[in-house]
Amino acid sequence: MKSIGVVGGGVIGLTTAEAILEDYPGLQITVYSDKYSPHTTGDVAAGLIRPSFYGGSYDACTVKRWVNATVEHVVKFARENSEASEAICLLSGYKLWKTAPKEPESFQNCYFGWRDVEKSEINTFSTEGRYSDGAFLTTWLCDCSVYLPLVMKKLAAKGVHFVQKKIQSLDEVAEFGHDIVVNTTGFNAKYLAGDNEVQPLKGQILIVKAPWVKHFYREGDGDSYIYPKSDYLVVGGTHDRDKTLTIDQNKSKKMWEDACKMLPALRNGKVIGERVGIRPGRPSIRMEIEQRKTNNGKDYTVLHHYGHGGYGVSVHWGCAKEASSKLKSHLPVYSKL
Repeated sequence: MKSIGVVGGGVIGLTTAEAILEDYPGLQITVYSDKYSPHTTGDVAAGLIRPSFYGGSYDACTVKRWVNATVEHVVKFARENSEASEAICLLSGYKLWKTAPKEPESFQNCYFGWRDVEKSEINTFSTEGRYSDGAFLTTWLCDCSVYLPLVMKKLAAKGVHFVQKKIQSLDEVAEFGHDIVVNTTGFNAKYLAGDNEVQPLKGQILIVKAPWVKHFYREGDGDSYIYPKSDYLVVGGTHDRDKTLTIDQNKSKKMWEDACKMLPALRNGKVIGERVGIRPGRPSIRMEIEQRKTNNGKDYTVLHHYGHGGYGVSVHWGCAKEASSKLKSHLPVYSKL
């Protein structure tokens, strides 16, 4: 039986490992990462499941399929795991537009109860005249700070091994004895895969105490948002081409001011923390097989799966299953199934 080494311990890495194990039972899988939850980019993500365009060959129908598969998976996960009640929940709120067009109807159908709202409704909670249009809808929230440790627990119970180690090259993992290396390293794929199309998208957020805020509020372009979690709000956000993890206080101030314009009642809240993460920006998700040879002459297969930008949580399971399917012809025991 072939051995698989997964590089990357974030939401894409863990769920790709989970999908592979589901599709090909009995495989030996080891996950390598220098950081696991609560120190992954996914832990910083707000976690609201929503569709978005990805560029490349991934059209709206494909993205919708990924989102729907992800929703089905996380809901099933929550039903089967009582500990997941804080990780997976329904959340209702407003999407607001200044001038930008709304999502296509196919994306609107990914949500529950989408309804257009009048300016008069928006003006009851926001700065009057700030937004030209809006919608009220319900979708799922996946809180990775709770979800990822539960996924790790599930995988460990099925024999998956976890190694905390900074990987210097994909060849290194192959030399550990793995026939297949799964590259889910996010932004670090720029270096491990030599992919110059990968660019940093720095996301900075505020952690806010404001227990009276029960709905989410999001500008259509995503530049400003307020997402309630179990006992705090996530207020964001930024999309800077910057790979440093330093908190920018000017950005924090602007995020706070923009959020308070969107929801003036937020001014009575208290900022209790700041966090930052680096999303893996790329013109299109990379999901493909590559054949490689180490310097010592070992042939091995790489499954690349990275480049999800700021939407990895929204599509993680749909993408993981599609990435896993690409391994079938490289696993002789299963190739005829």
